[in-house]
Amino acid sequence: MITTLDASHKCVLKNWETIDRMIVSREQVEEYLKKIASKALNVANKKAKTLFDPEDEMRKRWIALFPKRLSNWKNSGSALINFGIEAISVKNILHPSSEGGCTAWIYSPYAAEKKRKDANKVIQNILKVVNSPVDFEEMHGVDGYLFQKQLPPIPVEEFEQPIRLEAYFIEPMMFLIQWWEAHEKQILKALS
Repeated sequence: MITTLDASHKCVLKNWETIDRMIVSREQVEEYLKKIASKALNVANKKAKTLFDPEDEMRKRWIALFPKRLSNWKNSGSALINFGIEAISVKNILHPSSEGGCTAWIYSPYAAEKKRKDANKVIQNILKVVNSPVDFEEMHGVDGYLFQKQLPPIPVEEFEQPIRLEAYFIEPMMFLIQWWEAHEKQILKALS
């Protein structure tokens, strides 16, 4: 706890009303981002040939699609595979840090559950039959992740345009949908 105010605190006091307006504006920008990401998820889902269950977890800052056929793998209550985008925030889209930005991923909730005795085998069987999507890094099943890709930052001018911000999410989601549709049969055959 501070006991004396320095120059930065005094600046805050002098500009209190402006800072209040900025805080409200920041919350509005975050809400704008959440709505655009949610809309993009639904648009991508509607364009897909495969049936997916969309999951919008913007409270946790991620969106995902789950192939319906695999949503309860081996009656486990867990999906075999899903894919999506995580770490969705204004900062991560405009100014990613060394800790990362928004990430597109292919993930196995089933294999991520440590209690699954066959989790490693499931991951290895999937990785044997599919190549990493272009520009994605193979994650070898670490914490359930099969592949990941850091999304590039976009300029503020694109962020401000709903259609461009929506495309920021739709493009990697459509790429992952197409990857899934091209590899679904191989993956299912390898796991049968």
